[in-house]
Amino acid sequence: MKKYLKKLNKKQIEAVNHYKGPCMVLAGPGTGKTTIIINRITNLIKKYSVNPQNILVVTFTKAASKEMEKRLFAAQEVKKSYKEVTFGTFHSIFFRILKEYKGYKLEGLIKEQEKNRIIKSIIVRQGYGFFEDEQTVEGIIRELSYINNALIDSNNYTPTSCKKARFEDIDKEYKRYKKRKNAFDYDDMITHCYKLLMNDDMVLKELRDKYNYILIDEFQDINIAQFKTIRLIA
Repeated sequence: MKKYLKKLNKKQIEAVNHYKGPCMVLAGPGTGKTTIIINRITNLIKKYSVNPQNILVVTFTKAASKEMEKRLFAAQEVKKSYKEVTFGTFHSIFFRILKEYKGYKLEGLIKEQEKNRIIKSIIVRQGYGFFEDEQTVEGIIRELSYINNALIDSNNYTPTSCKKARFEDIDKEYKRYKKRKNAFDYDDMITHCYKLLMNDDMVLKELRDKYNYILIDEFQDINIAQFKTIRLIA
């Protein structure tokens, strides 16, 4: 048995030894999910001679991504090629794709605080009297984010935060603002990447050829847009 497998239990070894095709690991907190991912990366490279460039590791937080990288390089005698494994959050990985193929720049990113301010100013400009009701405004922003990540058009959605016609007006005005400013927000990083892959076969083929092995941490937290984008690549 390989040295890096000796501390794993039977089920962990089974997951680590998985080679091709989908595999889902169901486990509770503290049962070694990260350990499985790190050791599977090692196993793919050492046992199956997988090119590190063909491995994509996706996490939900930047801290988790950095921790995995750190643990991988501390877990065994690391060759320089191991650093060619791609680690990142959904947002960072999809942004890299948009940057490479569509020329997106971080200067165009609307951060959350700015997004809230823009949407509130749209509500004020449209003359809706509830602009001072923070709970209503927060609800609208939350639902705008939801329909984006669920790939739902506002025309086909019934909001709970305000009347449907008002919600649609706010959504359309915010989209016009982003288009006018050539800007995007964090939700757009996901949905714009999905649309790119849906509409550009060349880009999709390049990514499919590059990422043959995709490992996702905390998969149960994935949203529809993230899932559909990853499924396209896989």
